[in-house]
Amino acid sequence: MAIVVGDIHGDLAMTRAFLSYKPEAEHVSLGDIVDSRDPLTPFDEELACLDLLLDSDCVLVWGNHDLAYTPERPWGDFTRHGRINDPEVQAWIDDNQYLASIFEKNRELYCRDIFESRYHLARQKDQVKAAHAAGGWLCTHAGVSTALTAALPSAPWGSADPSAIASWICEEFEREFATKARPWHESLAHYGKGPLFCRDWTRGGEDSFGGIFWYDPQWEPSHPPDPRFKQIFGHTKVAGPMRKGNHVNIHIEDGWWVFDTETEGFVRLGP
Repeated sequence: MAIVVGDIHGDLAMTRAFLSYKPEAEHVSLGDIVDSRDPLTPFDEELACLDLLLDSDCVLVWGNHDLAYTPERPWGDFTRHGRINDPEVQAWIDDNQYLASIFEKNRELYCRDIFESRYHLARQKDQVKAAHAAGGWLCTHAGVSTALTAALPSAPWGSADPSAIASWICEEFEREFATKARPWHESLAHYGKGPLFCRDWTRGGEDSFGGIFWYDPQWEPSHPPDPRFKQIFGHTKVAGPMRKGNHVNIHIEDGWWVFDTETEGFVRLGP
């Protein structure tokens, strides 16, 4: 049994409601923890949201916004928060070797560096995954399309086993993410040559389909979610609870929604 939530985007109240709901169950966050859509959301609130999830037992899945706060920066810098004022810098870098090294190199510190330091520690602890199996469902940020499974034929898609598929995706993620940077003239994307990182042109990319961080079923109708296994994803907003066949989209426009794998139903937590 697991409680699964989609894109949080720095909503601290939503995060608290999510973690408080059925606390005895496994909780899974499908990524895009930070980068609020609300311009009035302060940086400290987004940071508190990220820290609350990192300090919990929640399983975290990489989203495209989360990966933007890694040194590799596959899709650049999404953050709207700027430079940290000088008087605050020392407080941020105390007991944080990662931030201290950034400050030593650049002599300045940005809010994105703070996020980056948190994700750095999470990676060291193996706290964030590319995919996770929960309650018989495959959990990824944006979903697995038929185009992606065709591009990765060696994966155990036909097994319909979410655990085996998730393990394979996590291994493939490490292979692709470790890919060295391409020459600037070859592509706008610097890391992630493989299919998992594909970004369809409808999402501002150069590829013919989206991988698990960018897939958008609404704009890629010729590549539906693969029906051979049950999967839950977010990333693309939908107007209301959406389940079609073997897939669920939990990134719902109105309210705070979760998916309960025990009842296989949607639950609205607020507001």
